Amino acid sequence: RRMDPNPTLKFGLGIMQVGFGFFMLTWGATFADGAFQVPIVFLILLNLFHTTGELFVSPVGLSAVSKLSVFKLLSTMMATWFLANAWAGYVSGIIAGMADTETIAGAALDSKAALDSSLKVFSMLGWWGLGIGAALCVASFFLKHMAHGAFDEKPEVIVDPAAERK
Repeated sequence: RRMDPNPTLKFGLGIMQVGFGFFMLTWGATFADGAFQVPIVFLILLNLFHTTGELFVSPVGLSAVSKLSVFKLLSTMMATWFLANAWAGYVSGIIAGMADTETIAGAALDSKAALDSSLKVFSMLGWWGLGIGAALCVASFFLKHMAHGAFDEKPEVIVDPAAERK
């Protein structure tokens, strides 16, 4: 029934879910107690949205790379996909540094400042996630035509040209 969305739309939905996950923490901060601790339910919601969002992105991206790559460059493109994941880990460290607060033995010196600093970064990431995800959702309707049928239910089988010569 054509209920399976195209991979770019899945990417957009996954990134939007990650954005919603960050907004769960900013919403949870309104319920913070006197020690500036957020209730655990908001951390569970964060993990739920981030996990489901990641499930929309990682396997779909790996499949898209294998379907869209030229056969001779398939292994290079797969390596590029994994290299992009490694760079994402590096960038996440830089973003985590934006929410850095002064600590002594792992305890924040000013709990309110630590919460405010974290909320500023979480809010920024939430808006970026929603914006990029929405842009991908809109672009998906244009990009699926550029895939030349690679994401159809019964795509054309591509055979290794070298194998045909043998």
